[in-house]
Amino acid sequence: MWKWIVGGFVLLIVMVSCANNAGGEPEPAPTVTVTATPEPVVVEPTVMAATAPEPTSSDRTRALKFANWLEALGNFDFPQAYVEDYGDDLEDSLTALAESYPGGTGDPVAQRLSQVAEDVGDGYDRLDWGGDRYAAQADEFFDSAAAELEGLYDVVRADALATEGQTGFRLTDNGLVDHTLGEASATIIRWIDGDTVLTSEGRVRLIGVDTPELSDKCSIAIEATEGAESLAPAGTSVVLGNPASVDDTDKYDRLLRYVLLPDGEDVGYSLLVNNLAEPRYDSTDGYDWHPREKAYHDAGAYVGDKALCGWEAAAATAGLVAVPDDDDDHHHRVALFLAAKRTITDAPDRFGKIRQSAKDQEEAAEAARRARASTPSTPKSSGSTSRSSSSSSSGSGSSYDGGYTGCRAYAPGGKTWKPIPCP
Repeated sequence: MWKWIVGGFVLLIVMVSCANNAGGEPEPAPTVTVTATPEPVVVEPTVMAATAPEPTSSDRTRALKFANWLEALGNFDFPQAYVEDYGDDLEDSLTALAESYPGGTGDPVAQRLSQVAEDVGDGYDRLDWGGDRYAAQADEFFDSAAAELEGLYDVVRADALATEGQTGFRLTDNGLVDHTLGEASATIIRWIDGDTVLTSEGRVRLIGVDTPELSDKCSIAIEATEGAESLAPAGTSVVLGNPASVDDTDKYDRLLRYVLLPDGEDVGYSLLVNNLAEPRYDSTDGYDWHPREKAYHDAGAYVGDKALCGWEAAAATAGLVAVPDDDDDHHHRVALFLAAKRTITDAPDRFGKIRQSAKDQEEAAEAARRARASTPSTPKSSGSTSRSSSSSSSGSGSSYDGGYTGCRAYAPGGKTWKPIPCP
């Protein structure tokens, strides 16, 4: 019974519902929101500027000028003996050397050399005049010249080294040495950090650059390593440049080399240009000079925070760089500097020899004058001489002196004389 009642009630509800919707709008379909698939983000790789330094013509001209001046200084020869009337020539030569100094006439070296020229010229003048009084004055002028030269070579040498560092050329008596390198081919195996790479030739430390240590996870260290890897990935054929001025290996037995790409780009220089490395470990902080030092410093900038990033400690040892014994350019360079040094440092000793030589010559001349004065002339015995002197008083000498220059006693009338000892 109840089933029929419930069933009828449900049927009634359905019929009412259908009647209400008759002729109306259909119910809208449910809205479905479609989310677009996002496009993948493509990160463009950083493009590293790959390049190599090139010496400028102005740098070459500047370095060559200094090399030529050093050679002229080394060839300058102060006399070791007094030569009469030579002072003007010596002064002119020294003045020309001073005026041609690469630093210009206002440079302290040029000014000191000009004073030396003036003092030497004045000293020579006094020696030419002769006598004890002028000899003492000559001593004062030569002593003044020697004082001006004291320590001058050290200044010249410092200027020369600065010229090398600033131009990228080495000065030798053969002219200049620039970017000449010993070269060997190698293959990149992997980069250890931004300045150290494992190659088929061994572990290589880039010359003249420094990057933070990768082990410290410093961001700059990571970027420098990635930059080096992008320039010369594993498997890349490279050229290892080996300048003669740099030791073959460092204290960790790493080869010290430029790493050069096949078309000449320099990996170390490129890291500097991209602000991923600093120029270090060269003659500016006590290590070996290298041919691209000046260019590296021109391109380099301060990178990283040394309080946060680990950098290799620089234990500088100042002094002239050590190079292999078979380095001809090194020997030419040493010869150039030594010759210039000898000219300056030996000058005071030469001044002493000039003064002593002048004194010896003056004493010898005085002795000769006294000897001539104390020696009577020998009378002529030829017939013609007898006849020409027959009109003179017998035994009283002759108007013909026979070359005698000593003291004489003349007979009345002054036509005849006889030698006498000088008072």
